[in-house]
Amino acid sequence: MFAITCPGQGFIRASLMSPYAQYGRILSPICAAVDESLQASFSQQLNDNNEQFLRKTSNAQPAMLMATVAVAEILRSHYGLDFVSRATAICGHSLGEYTAMVLNGTLDVGTAARLVRRRGELMENLRLQDYTMVAALIRPEFLDLVVETCTAARVLANVNSHKQVVLSGPESTVSNVLVRLNAQRRVVVRTVKLPVEIPFHHEVLGQIETPLRELAAELVDGFAPAAARPAPVPAPAVVCNLTGAVTLPTEVVNTVISANSRPVQWVKTMDTLALLGVKTLVNFGPGQVLQGINQSFPFKNVSADLLNAAEMDQLAAVYETAVVGISPGTK
Repeated sequence: MFAITCPGQGFIRASLMSPYAQYGRILSPICAAVDESLQASFSQQLNDNNEQFLRKTSNAQPAMLMATVAVAEILRSHYGLDFVSRATAICGHSLGEYTAMVLNGTLDVGTAARLVRRRGELMENLRLQDYTMVAALIRPEFLDLVVETCTAARVLANVNSHKQVVLSGPESTVSNVLVRLNAQRRVVVRTVKLPVEIPFHHEVLGQIETPLRELAAELVDGFAPAAARPAPVPAPAVVCNLTGAVTLPTEVVNTVISANSRPVQWVKTMDTLALLGVKTLVNFGPGQVLQGINQSFPFKNVSADLLNAAEMDQLAAVYETAVVGISPGTK
């Protein structure tokens, strides 16, 4: 059994879609849907070597979503590997949750692109100063202490693994928390300041959630801020960052929007996948950031950014095992 994971904004490169140019026929409907939704020649910018374009959050977010959806469709249409229909569950890290909703069928790619474009614009319009994000490598036995301390100080952004958390908030507060954590014992082993201007998953981003819900109500059929009725969990189930739990279809859009100002509970998400019987993570989309995070967990990890032949062999083996029930080497 396998689950699909979708990356956030942690990786972005110029000419993001260029490696997939050979699959133009498959990509054309995706590009057209995004361009129409954004009312711009957006997809062309992702083939150009325009790094400055992707430095804007409002461009980077729909770009990453589009590229990850493209990978899924290339695997399905060109290689005959329909991972989405066979997955036990699907989840995304931060921005990746919107991609997960596209693959799950909750949103179409044009609607999702418009939502994340607006999400990025709302973040940029806050024009926050003196905020920061810091990734902290910690000693795993102190995870509970770190989470408790960061939560109390209102700077917990991501619980990425038992060895890594991300802090987000005013620079002075983040700095003070890190000093306190190491005041009596070495809890934090190393820190890396992230090259971002927006404090993702900090409570200050609560300001963007109401306008995002208003746009979702306009774009998404049947959207309601509170679920009107329970519904059966679809296949694949969406496991959301906010709680790390399987989320009902009637609640998933609202739950994902609520996560903008609250921590990414990736450890809880991985715990839920394990309880569902997942043994392998297929990490869709460009880059290796999420692949690196997921290697901290006891799953087999397979990258799916379609950039080398060895990767394709691994993907084919995972798919064959899931669909046919035959492990490689046992025929």
